[in-house]
Amino acid sequence: MARSLWLWVILLIAWLIGGTWYYSQRFCCGDDQLPETNTALETLTDPPVSGSSFPSLRITDGKQSFFADSTFFFPQSGAMPNIPRGAAGALKEFSTYLQSGEVPQVVLTGVYTLDEENATDFTNLGLARAANIRAYLMGLGVDSSMLITDAELRGDLPFVKGILPEGVEMMIRNEPIDLSPPSAEVLAEQAANLEGEPLNVYFESGSSRIIDLPRLQRYVKKLQSYLRHVPEAKASVIGFTDNTGSLTVNQQISEDRARSVREVLVTMGVGHDKMVVSGRGPENFIDTNDTPEGRANNRRVEIRLMK
Repeated sequence: MARSLWLWVILLIAWLIGGTWYYSQRFCCGDDQLPETNTALETLTDPPVSGSSFPSLRITDGKQSFFADSTFFFPQSGAMPNIPRGAAGALKEFSTYLQSGEVPQVVLTGVYTLDEENATDFTNLGLARAANIRAYLMGLGVDSSMLITDAELRGDLPFVKGILPEGVEMMIRNEPIDLSPPSAEVLAEQAANLEGEPLNVYFESGSSRIIDLPRLQRYVKKLQSYLRHVPEAKASVIGFTDNTGSLTVNQQISEDRARSVREVLVTMGVGHDKMVVSGRGPENFIDTNDTPEGRANNRRVEIRLMK
């Protein structure tokens, strides 16, 4: 009798264990279970601002368009994207399109400001943001050779409650970028252009904010390309002032401004060892000091390829 009772107890325990397992598989983790995702990047977090106040995601090349009500976003001073469900679906469709062979390359340009802190190992936050979106698309099956990363410094960005909508711009290229080293003739032409056309950097009055950032970035891209392929080449970064104030104060201001521009160039990818920084104070005027406009032109930092 006792042996029969123990047999029924064992069968009851086995039935309870088996039933619990079947229930968990059938009802807890069936069709409603989310697909596996790259959880390091895709948090499926909705943006903190809903509706028309938050930008949508739209990617198009003239033949195909991919759309979502809300785009991916980054925290201010952050490099890891948050990707809402709708944006994740659009990026999945976009990655499938890229794998079809219709598009040679996509340039991913991460944007950033100097007001943000960069805690990554990348030169700037823009490159870090672009690299993370690149990694996300590669996780969806896109070949790494199709994805080129770049960065662009902006004076202002449209932060919304401490987050940056999108943060990485996608440009589809119909012709792939030629990444081969330039010829000696091309390098000689680049050197002549850079030596003959130094760039003067100007600041807003009483501020370290640079005027005309796009012009500076166009110049730096040319300079950086040349410095990368000519190891012995360097650039000079020289600060100048107008003649208002004492010589000692102006000398210090010119040095501080030159160092400030150097740090901006470092965020753009130019190495410290590629620049020679100095201040000249109220020397080498390029305009009159008799008018406010002329003095503003003389307060500058000159970037020039050194001969």
